Amino acid sequence: MTRRDVRTITKKEIVDRVAEQSGLSRTKTHTIVQQLFDTVVGELSKGHRIELRDFGVFEVKVLAPRTAQNPRTLERVTVPERRTVRFKAGKGMREKIGKSDDARIPLPEPKAGLRVTNAGLVEKAVGQADAVFSQNNTMPR
Repeated sequence: MTRRDVRTITKKEIVDRVAEQSGLSRTKTHTIVQQLFDTVVGELSKGHRIELRDFGVFEVKVLAPRTAQNPRTLERVTVPERRTVRFKAGKGMREKIGKSDDARIPLPEPKAGLRVTNAGLVEKAVGQADAVFSQNNTMPR
């Protein structure tokens, strides 16, 4: 499986496209786009949920504290609670992306010695049944 080239779209390109479509100047459009991003970040930093119909939902999730292990020293360390932003695509976005052939990018091949099962789990290629991890980084039940 080969992965197609994925192009990164920058804020400047978004501003250019919106300015072209709306007929506004790039300076005015840049101000509007930046204010939108600032508002989204500001509301999320307050812990609010942002729902944009057919686009998606941004929300702040609190990740519980956990114990991790330093791979070099094998020392146990406590990772404190932290907040992160989650995005869930809305129905309109999912439908539009699902219909686009250009948006269907295959997953990269797993590392040597691993294989992907029909269930989407990555296993040791030697045929052992124990799953190393799944695509969403959770252990199988």
